[in-house]
Amino acid sequence: MQREDQNAINQKFNQLQQILQELVKEREQLIQQCEQLEQEREQLRQHYARALNKVDALIARIGTLEPPG
Repeated sequence: MQREDQNAINQKFNQLQQILQELVKEREQLIQQCEQLEQEREQLRQHYARALNKVDALIARIGTLEPPG
């Protein structure tokens, strides 16, 4: 009986160890995805800032145009 209990404990331990390894792997993947998303976010922020600057420049130009006639 004691041997069976020890085998059951070992089996559970191995299962938990495998689950832990999978969680660590998944955590690393999530960290990489977050880093990639942060890079994409920064690229979009820069793109948005450039677009706003172009819009501001166009508005300023329109403000200096003389009306026809």
